[in-house]
This record gives sequence, C-alpha cells and structure tokens, in this order.
Amino acid sequence: MKTILFVIVLASCSKSNDVTLLLGPDEDHLSRGFLCRADVAPNDFLMADALVPGTRTLRFALVIDVLELDSAGIFPGCRGEELFALCNERDCRKSVRRHCEEGLELEFPPGFDPDNPMDAQGLVSKFRDALGAKTFLRDLPSAPVLIRVVATKACPAPNDRLEDLALGCAYSCPVQLDQISGSIAISLDVLDPQCEPAVRACARFPP
Repeated sequence: MKTILFVIVLASCSKSNDVTLLLGPDEDHLSRGFLCRADVAPNDFLMADALVPGTRTLRFALVIDVLELDSAGIFPGCRGEELFALCNERDCRKSVRRHCEEGLELEFPPGFDPDNPMDAQGLVSKFRDALGAKTFLRDLPSAPVLIRVVATKACPAPNDRLEDLALGCAYSCPVQLDQISGSIAISLDVLDPQCEPAVRACARFPP
C-alpha cells in the first residue's frame, strides 16, 4: 500500500496533476534532514526542541516552499553545489509559493534509532497520521521547480529568517511538475547525523 504523506496539486489551464510528496527518500523512511542532531547537544535531535514540556509529543509546523528555478533552459542537477552555482547566476527567488501547516502533533518514541528499520517505519507512520493526505498548493508553475520542506516549531512571521527557526529540512531534485506522475522524494544530502549546519543551509537556500 502506498504511503501518502501529503499531496501538492498542479493545475493549469488544461491539466490537473496530483503529486504525492514523500518526506524521505522512499515510502518507508523519513529524510535524515528531519533527524539531524543539535551541535550544542550531540545526543539530542533538533526536532526535540518542538517537544511539549513534560511529554514525548512533538508539536511542530511544516513550511512547504516551491521555488521556481530561472534556469534559462538548463535543467539543473540535484547536488547542493550545482543548485548554489545556478542560483548565484540566476534568480532562484523569481517565484516562491509557500504554504505552512502548523499544529501538527506526533508522539516521538523514546530510544528512537533512525538506523533501525522498524523505528524508521514507525516514525513514517506517525508522520502520515499527523499530516493525512492534504492538498497544500495549487496552480504551480510548469517551469523547473525545487520543493523544500522545513520543520519549525510554528509558522514563521514575514520577517523571520527561516534558517534560524529550522528544526529539519529536506528538498527535492529540480522537477517539472506537469511531467511528473506519482511521487516526489525529498532528502538532505548528508552522511553524518551531526548535520545541523546542513539543515540551516537548506533552510537558507537560495543564497
């Protein structure tokens, strides 16, 4: 059975395209970008900052950004350095569509091990239950876009810097949504669980 975490919808003049956005590299795993550990407390997940005091309940928000990439006919690659190179030359803030969903709650399991398949699948199920299958964004561009999801304690105010609030972050490869059918995976290109700087950089992008 397919895990549907949430759905974004592309609707143009003549075509409607529903796209399932997975919060990880596949349907059974949450991205490492939401499981990074804090620099100041190496044994604590960044997401632990969203715990309701005295409980194991995470209360958090997800900020979903769809960034149109001004690629001038060049389809960029997925790597961070490729995207930064493109956005240093082009305007990657040309069009940004944002939706923030707050008040999400899930029970964070004690002793969670992200490398344990059972723990990982259980956390994905909890995220699925918290989010359901929701339509967050419509009328998205047909140009190449990058989809980024940032976890925060609450939706940011207009003047907030997203990187200062980020508890987790992951992004998709550049895609053209009207050519996609099925699902899009997001991830953070890190190998080390001590990855708070990568989360901040992900939330700060584009430069």
